[in-house]
Amino acid sequence: MVQIKEFRIVMPMSLEEYQIAQMYMVMKMQQQNSTGPEGVEVLENRPFETDVYGRGQFTSKIYRLQSKAPAWLRTFAPADALVMQEEAWNAYPRCKTVIKCPYFTKFSLTIETVHKADNGHSENVHNLSKEQLAARQVEVLDIASTSKDYWSYAIGSSNIEFSKFKSKRTDRGPLLEGWQDRCNPVMTAYKLVTVEAPYWGFGNRVEQALLAGERALFLESHRNCFGWIDEWFVMTMQKLRELELQSDSTLNARISNGKTTSTETMQDFDRRNHPSQSSLAGSSSSSSIFQVKYLFTCQSITLMAPRWKGKSSEAKALADPMSKIVLELQSSLMQSQAHALLSGCSALLAVEAEQTDLLNRACLGRPIVTAEKDKQWFQLGMEEAFYFSHSLKCLRIVGEDNCPINNEELWQYMNSKKSTFPLFYKAYSHLRERNWVVRSGSQYGVDFVAYHHHPSLVHAEYAVLVLSEGDDDANGRLRVWSDFHCTIRLCGSVAKTLLVLNISKNGQGTVSPSCLEHYVVEERTIMRWNPEQCREDQTMGENVIK
Repeated sequence: MVQIKEFRIVMPMSLEEYQIAQMYMVMKMQQQNSTGPEGVEVLENRPFETDVYGRGQFTSKIYRLQSKAPAWLRTFAPADALVMQEEAWNAYPRCKTVIKCPYFTKFSLTIETVHKADNGHSENVHNLSKEQLAARQVEVLDIASTSKDYWSYAIGSSNIEFSKFKSKRTDRGPLLEGWQDRCNPVMTAYKLVTVEAPYWGFGNRVEQALLAGERALFLESHRNCFGWIDEWFVMTMQKLRELELQSDSTLNARISNGKTTSTETMQDFDRRNHPSQSSLAGSSSSSSIFQVKYLFTCQSITLMAPRWKGKSSEAKALADPMSKIVLELQSSLMQSQAHALLSGCSALLAVEAEQTDLLNRACLGRPIVTAEKDKQWFQLGMEEAFYFSHSLKCLRIVGEDNCPINNEELWQYMNSKKSTFPLFYKAYSHLRERNWVVRSGSQYGVDFVAYHHHPSLVHAEYAVLVLSEGDDDANGRLRVWSDFHCTIRLCGSVAKTLLVLNISKNGQGTVSPSCLEHYVVEERTIMRWNPEQCREDQTMGENVIK
């Protein structure tokens, strides 16, 4: 059955500003979501002219985002079946996008967009027929909304609180309730989504999943359009076109090589007059980890096959995805207006039976044995407590005087307790937002260990170290080759892959949690180099040549 839904996204900017904002947002989000073999590959980007749309820009892209597909779809569709092909005609203020999947030949998804200088009250901007209007559903998306669902976690969700946000360059914000009717300038993106997947048994489910996914993508992308306003506001169309060409070549190189996973702001394009250097493969510093880059194999994080602990463990994990558990926990804590008591380097949380079960399933916090029978206490680590408060926005933290502590105060407090907290929290949230279960790695001599699902079902896949060049290597690890050798041997002895998360602050300090938006995470897995195997490969190659 064909599904027709119109999403209306009201934006606090003019039509001319939105055109710049949209281009900037698309480039930056593509950079952030192109990690190793997954991401966006640009096949074609050229001007076009037609009688229907006039002049504009045509793009052809391939999306390899298999890991973001729902678990139930991945169970029967092979990985290469979840590659999407996109063709888009951007003749602003009108745009059309057609998405196809070669594996599902009957599937079709079309997005037609009209941009208007109003606040979302135009009723038929797409000139639909009576039959189409009768079938059409309409939903107005509020970029200031803080609600989240499964697709919010799959797509990725920014942590900007628009109820407190204020642009430094334009003085716009904060966005309080009813802001759409008071805002000036204002415009609306009317996005008409038509999707059809005529497959018996699962077609309707695919259609609903795609509509939900597009909704989350529209919301997140437009939140970023406004959240990044101070980055793009002074840019010109000519400058953006130059950055777009550089971005396309960079994306294609990432996908073809599968080596780079850094996320960067568009200002980084201006600094790329020299070849970019990754955190584990480029610097010539004599006292850093980069001296020994040839002794080990460095590559981007890959989704390896989980090592399940039992025959039924995989089925249990697929039936109860971590994203769903966290979403249920978030909803439950918000409804109960839960609060945790800050105590030293942790926070103490008292919960009922339902939340106890959800916390245990999500593997968040550690239960504390007490004499109370009607409540269960959990001890949250610093990163966990701040993740609940800042990212999930479902937990209030109170001090010993029982007075609430806002995120700014909590950030300062935790920074004072642990100087590396900003780096550790960025790494922790980076993994958690990608549905990894993250636990302390102190027993393995690392910062964290990362699991595909609950530790009772699967062995940890990665031993994680968090590093940053900007702090004179404050963690004091991986400075010389022997550090590599010892760490990798240790990880190998417990059947884990070493994952190094290198955090770049991009010139930002640690004054407030808003700096997290500018931090960049670069992922590298490091394994021992086997010289015997390399010699054998070389010999085989020589024999072929002869």
